[in-house]
Amino acid sequence: MDYEVMANEELAVRAQEGDMDAENVLYANVSRLIYKLSQRCISLCGRAGIDEDDLMQECWIGFHNAVMGYQTGKGMFSTYLGFHIKSACMRALNIRDGVMRVIPTVSVDTPVQGGEDITIADMIADESIDVTGGAEITDLQRVVRGAVARLTDREQELINAVYVQGKTVTAWGRAEGISSSRSNQLQHKIFRKLKRDPAIQAFELYYIREGSEIDRRRQLWDAENRILWNDGHEEIERRIDDGISLYLAWCSDNSIQPDVAEYRRELVLWEAAQLSI
Repeated sequence: MDYEVMANEELAVRAQEGDMDAENVLYANVSRLIYKLSQRCISLCGRAGIDEDDLMQECWIGFHNAVMGYQTGKGMFSTYLGFHIKSACMRALNIRDGVMRVIPTVSVDTPVQGGEDITIADMIADESIDVTGGAEITDLQRVVRGAVARLTDREQELINAVYVQGKTVTAWGRAEGISSSRSNQLQHKIFRKLKRDPAIQAFELYYIREGSEIDRRRQLWDAENRILWNDGHEEIERRIDDGISLYLAWCSDNSIQPDVAEYRRELVLWEAAQLSI
């Protein structure tokens, strides 16, 4: 199949259907645009405590999200991609409401509050002493380690390289003879598998207070993904758009200030709930 002559929009549709070759060609087509959009953020990586590889990994996830969410007839893919790349950069740099949340650096010689003559350096464990051998592993550690153990050997190798050895995903992929896009795809696949792991999902309830803003965002995120991965997602999204249009018309007729975001959230949650019935 000659992917090189296909339009980006057609490649996106094929990628949504699981065609990895189409997604790789599409990524190559828009890589310059991704680089251009992320350039203005690279100078901020130092302040955010990340390196350029971290930023580009987040951009790849933004690209993948754009591919999965693109709908034919909604304009050029490159235009739709721009929003996702900018959002990815803001996530990587921890920018919310236009403000970068920078984690302050503190000297290890700083006294611990209420600790008399104890400094932060005194609180750092001596790496020459093995304190983990007989320590009890917490419930959360057991759950996460169990979920990781259920991954494939290659997926476990990536987790070990990135989160134990401190390598970047790109560096691991290069050592394995895998392209940057392929290694990032594998990382994204691992995150999805871990998120769907029944043990982790059960444990999540203990850490998210029901009704909190984080809980509301998680519910909306889960609902949107449930819809996105459903075969009839285009029809569902059309119903949501139609529902919002009717809502706006009703608000206008009754001189009521609309809350589109909240109403859309209710529609998304309702549609997602129907998929589980």
